[in-house]
Amino acid sequence: MGALAPLWGPSSGQTVEAVGRDRALRNDPTQHQVVDGGDLVAATHSLKYFFTGVTAGIDLPEFTAVGLVDDEPLEYYDSNMKSVIPKTEWLEKSEEQQYWDERTQRAHHFQQTFKAYNKILMRRFNQTQAPLLTARQASRCIRSISDPGGLITLKNFATIDLGFAASMGLGANAQCALSMWSSLEGSRFSCDLSSPSKNVIMAVPSSEPSGVHVFQRMCGCEWDDETGITDVFNNYGYDGEDFLFFDLKNTRWISPSPQGVSTALEWNYFPAHLEYSKSTLTQECIEALKKYVSYGTSTLERTVAPEVSLLQKDPSSPVVCHVTGFFPRVIMVTWQKKGEDHYDDVEWGETLPNEDGTFQTTSRLTVKDWQTEDYTCIVEHKSLEKDIVKRVIERKIRRNQDIESE
Repeated sequence: MGALAPLWGPSSGQTVEAVGRDRALRNDPTQHQVVDGGDLVAATHSLKYFFTGVTAGIDLPEFTAVGLVDDEPLEYYDSNMKSVIPKTEWLEKSEEQQYWDERTQRAHHFQQTFKAYNKILMRRFNQTQAPLLTARQASRCIRSISDPGGLITLKNFATIDLGFAASMGLGANAQCALSMWSSLEGSRFSCDLSSPSKNVIMAVPSSEPSGVHVFQRMCGCEWDDETGITDVFNNYGYDGEDFLFFDLKNTRWISPSPQGVSTALEWNYFPAHLEYSKSTLTQECIEALKKYVSYGTSTLERTVAPEVSLLQKDPSSPVVCHVTGFFPRVIMVTWQKKGEDHYDDVEWGETLPNEDGTFQTTSRLTVKDWQTEDYTCIVEHKSLEKDIVKRVIERKIRRNQDIESE
């Protein structure tokens, strides 16, 4: 299971892995008042890529790739449309056709790789009927490929974990053969181990996967154009669970999943490769981010002030502080009770995009004594000279019946 090349990096023929650590969940409820994390006044920019590969047979593209700058859509690709398209006018105007051709070529490479990864992981997680060869059997069988006198025979069907095999220090001929066979998506492999002089691998149709499975990756970088501080991140997930992440401080891959340990060991085997991967992301990703920010300065560095409303379904329902129409994304929403910060009985919602490129979010106050106690919703944002303060009183709350009568 080889490493993937970042979209901003070298040509698709070079398999380098973007590095870094990521904490993808920026809307962390434990952070209370900060929605989407970050400093309200710092000029922090981000470049993120999300890749998703799903098993066939459902009404979704088998592969999608989405690029974001400052959480604004940058570009998009899926396996149905088969080409990368711009999602922002300023990028479309700034790049020539060659740029989009190269992006499309790399996206095709990612699509094939993710499809192969999904099949490898289904075998590791016992989600297919194909049995696995033992490590010793795989080593013996694969090494025989480099023997010019090897003959093709067939005895028992079994699946070889190509990711493991590729980490076993095989000869050039065997590596070449593995590269060729790894492109046979969904194949099972057989090896006749009964005769040392006639060890063979040949492909046969694989068994059908059980259910729908998803392999995902999030990678990218952040840059503060005032302090120069940067950060990078690179995580993999499988079926909604963490699978691999890069430990930037120690320059190594770590897997919280037992099925990912062999991949982490493989990717950690070559120190020079790890260092090269690290420099690729920390340098090339940052350079790409700076380029995109320069292209879209008027859009990315604009500020739009939020509108704040207090909403309620009925007098017995939670009071919702609804904040919408703001840009950039980072915003702080807090509650106070009698002038003191109040964190209990509060639910923070996600930050969601509006159609006009701004954002919206909510915070719910689930107390019963809102009519007798002094509660206020306070909103802080980069666009505001003064915080917006909304006191929770009857005449300032809009309910369903009020909206329907308008």
